[in-house]
Amino acid sequence: MESILNGNTKTTLRIRKETQNSVQSAAEIEKCLGIHY
Repeated sequence: MESILNGNTKTTLRIRKETQNSVQSAAEIEKCLGIHY
């Protein structure tokens, strides 16, 4: 049971990291294009 929880936590962290990365790169692309919200 513990290993399942640990695996889920790692997956969640990885997804969160990937989401952060894609948000960052989206922000950089918008900056390059001069798009501001």
